[in-house]
Amino acid sequence: MIFQNSLRQVVRTPVRTSLFVVLLTAVTAFLTIGINLHLSAALSIAEADEAFTTIGTISFRDLDNPDLNLPDIMNYDYSPIVGSKHVRLLDRRIMLAGVADVTTVFDDVSVAPSRIGVSYSVIEFIPLEFTVDGKPAVQLLRVPHSYRGCFKEGKVITLVAGGGEAYQLQPGKKYITSGYESFQGKNCSVYPLLSQALLQHSGFLGEEASFASIMEITSEDFWESEDGLLWAHLVEMLQTSVQTLNVYTTNDLATMRIFNQGKALIASGRPFTQAEYDAGAKVCIINAATAKRNGLQVGDRISLAISEQPLIFTGVGSMAEDFSDVAASREGYEIIGLYTIIENMGAAYGLHEDTVFVPQRSVSIQPDNITVAGTDNSNSVRGDSEGISEVFLPGWENFVSFRLVNGSVEAFKEEMAQRGLSGLNFAYYDQGYSKISGALSGMKETAAILTAICAAAGLGIGLLFALLFVGRQQRSIAIMYSLGAGRKKALAFLMFSVLLVAGIAVGIGGFAGHILSDFISEAAYTSNVETMAADTSYSGVSGEDPGVGFHVVSPPGHQAPLAAAGMVLAVTLVPSSIFAARVLKAEPIQVLTTKEE
Repeated sequence: MIFQNSLRQVVRTPVRTSLFVVLLTAVTAFLTIGINLHLSAALSIAEADEAFTTIGTISFRDLDNPDLNLPDIMNYDYSPIVGSKHVRLLDRRIMLAGVADVTTVFDDVSVAPSRIGVSYSVIEFIPLEFTVDGKPAVQLLRVPHSYRGCFKEGKVITLVAGGGEAYQLQPGKKYITSGYESFQGKNCSVYPLLSQALLQHSGFLGEEASFASIMEITSEDFWESEDGLLWAHLVEMLQTSVQTLNVYTTNDLATMRIFNQGKALIASGRPFTQAEYDAGAKVCIINAATAKRNGLQVGDRISLAISEQPLIFTGVGSMAEDFSDVAASREGYEIIGLYTIIENMGAAYGLHEDTVFVPQRSVSIQPDNITVAGTDNSNSVRGDSEGISEVFLPGWENFVSFRLVNGSVEAFKEEMAQRGLSGLNFAYYDQGYSKISGALSGMKETAAILTAICAAAGLGIGLLFALLFVGRQQRSIAIMYSLGAGRKKALAFLMFSVLLVAGIAVGIGGFAGHILSDFISEAAYTSNVETMAADTSYSGVSGEDPGVGFHVVSPPGHQAPLAAAGMVLAVTLVPSSIFAARVLKAEPIQVLTTKEE
């Protein structure tokens, strides 16, 4: 009965009712959009904080600069960076040499200094009676080492004497030599003293001793002789070099610029977990091309014998000394991921396909264990006491980087400027976080303004509704009193009337706002991103934005409409209840005799 009376009362004043339905619907719809914008921006900012990684990289000034030389860099005090509240973690990577149980390298001249066994061969031969183009022709008897496989037993090639040295070879006698193999295996270029230098550098031959680049084999037990053992060591060095990987130890692979900028990606498998970093787990991430070349995939294991000193301090061909018992020193590493190089980044920040990544704690050598010539302990590096000899520095800028709190670049720059760190140049990369967070912050501000306006409008409409729709119900209440109804029934009639109008309005408004919210959120975000992109002063970071495909996060569909409906109902019901109480407070006889204003 009460519901029917309330419905009749609503229908009896169609203009006034329709006006309030339209107003309350509009307020609810816009309030829904505002709340949805706010929730979406807040969730998206939280999502961006998890999805984006801001890094800082360090480039060192000229290594020849006496103010900052190699020992200074290796022993640099990074505590001001580590101690900054804006820095989450600093990663000092080390490049080690790791001999694998498979032939994993590729014929790449850019890594020739650590891959001498790719093109350098050891052959046994006999000279022939003729020459080819003035070069002595020889026939191969045995090939102890030839990575390319062009040198085979019985093949006839020519010897090319390097350095202007002439060799007196007698046809029919057996000789052994080492030299560079031509691409098609047609000749062998022998360079005086090269083999001797390799053996001396590796410690197998004394510095004052000599070693013939071409040696006659005078007995069947040559390989058991003193000279034969030296040739065996040379063969071992060459074979080891072609199985040696560049092993990067890391505590945070994501801070490496090539990965941060999306130039290298984990193509399959997964990256390291924090637990694996902390525990020094025997897991690794290798290049996808290297894995394919060797029939490896995620879940397989490779055996690595890892050097006890950084590869940058390991001289050419000296792997055999560090791995005198390679088989015994190998440890198994599980392949958990395969990475692909999309676009290399040059000598400073690029990678070679033979690079393997392992957790830093999985190896014994740590950054603080490294000492360099010119410091207190010069035994860690082969070289004189005043400098470093034959140091190979591939990708030097890749060795130090750090993870920053997202959005803290400008504050960190100011802090480092006050510190005055000599010799370091910083660059910052945030994957586009600054642009996206700026757009989301703008979206959040828009949401706050829209929500405030709608809340104020809703409050005004609620008061007006209470005044015009509830405050002028004396006549209806008087009729109910005349029919014997009490105050409780009269109150129920009023509140049912209010709920009927407000319920219809918030239902329509909430639904309309829900339909429009996602579209408006995406449009607002896109517009803000375009504005930020046009503003070149929005951030101090550089590089590309691999995260430009980020999209706003939509909150659960019911949250914004329910929140908006609750707010509109609250600002409608509370004033209406106050006005209803005012009307019902009067005695029935007073209501019957009072005229509506």
